[in-house]
Amino acid sequence: MGVRRQSREGALQGLFMADFHSLWETQEVKFCLDHFGIDSGIREFSDLLVNGVIENKEAIDATITWASNRWSITRMSRIDRTIIRLATFELSFYKETPVNVVINEAIEIAKRFGTEDSPTFVNGVLDKIATREKDEDGGEEAA
Repeated sequence: MGVRRQSREGALQGLFMADFHSLWETQEVKFCLDHFGIDSGIREFSDLLVNGVIENKEAIDATITWASNRWSITRMSRIDRTIIRLATFELSFYKETPVNVVINEAIEIAKRFGTEDSPTFVNGVLDKIATREKDEDGGEEAA
């Protein structure tokens, strides 16, 4: 497993905890990452993802709500919601990772941590978000 995948999974653990306890504070999530022993080689990107999701949570959740018109964000499983938040941050705010990589990584993480239906659900929501981001960026994808 690559370093970026490990970083995303570390961020997922921290953000899952934040969602579970409704404690959207960077220090709380960092405590969780410390607890899981996320090492420094992985930690830098995990911290970037965690901080990005926390700082942009309102906009991320609005985007997810728009993209999942049949599911309210509160009806989503906590793990699916967290995976989608991470990927939405990358698609909407980080944009240094190619769109197909962000979506594929989210699907693989959903296969590992979610239910049997999670990969399909995550893919559907993220595809809609990626299409909107592409349209807003004038048809350009991240390189």
